[in-house]
Amino acid sequence: MSLTNSFNEEQIHILVLNEAEDKSKELYRLKK
Repeated sequence: MSLTNSFNEEQIHILVLNEAEDKSKELYRLKK
């Protein structure tokens, strides 16, 4: 149970990081 929980947290963490990266790239493009 704890293994799947930590795995899900890791997946969510990666997804959040990717989303934040996409947003920062978009903002960077808009600023240009």
